[in-house]
Amino acid sequence: ENEGEATMTLVAGKSTCKCTKFELDKLQIEPGEVATLSVEWQGKGRDPGFQHGGPGYTDDPQRTTINFAVTGEVDAPFEVLPEGTWSVENLSDDEPGLAMGSVCSRVFSDFEVTDVITTSEYITTEVVPLDKSELKEVSAKCGYKILIHVSSDVPPGKFADNIELKVNRGDNVSMRIGVAATREGPIKVITTNGAIW
Repeated sequence: ENEGEATMTLVAGKSTCKCTKFELDKLQIEPGEVATLSVEWQGKGRDPGFQHGGPGYTDDPQRTTINFAVTGEVDAPFEVLPEGTWSVENLSDDEPGLAMGSVCSRVFSDFEVTDVITTSEYITTEVVPLDKSELKEVSAKCGYKILIHVSSDVPPGKFADNIELKVNRGDNVSMRIGVAATREGPIKVITTNGAIW
């Protein structure tokens, strides 16, 4: 606001980051008038200490620079835990193996897993809402436990595939999770000290 008696001229300075943009609705303010500064920014990843801004300049000799800043916490809309590939435990000839993790959000207080996609005939999945204590453990507002069962019919050796989770919040959000398992066969090769294979 121009509280002086003359026209004040404004200029938006350069922001500290390309992700932050300033825009003034007017560059000349008459006495008693107000100009609005719009600040637009885009968080590009998790950042618990986000702070970007920049200066605005005036022709007021008593205050030639006004610094503006946006501070806060930028969080990802969804998080898959654990990160990376999920390893299947207890896979045997007669028992399916299980890998378990979760997808949760500290941003959305409600969302649903709308689809779990896999191309493998050996994988089945279950989606179970996290209870209050589990949500508290991961500091989330909403989340689901994902149980991945790998059939004992999987061929012996190493098995790797993916599942894709789709949720109903955000813009066409899908998350890919790697699944890895090992099923031992009827014969096991054991190395001997000094042997070269």
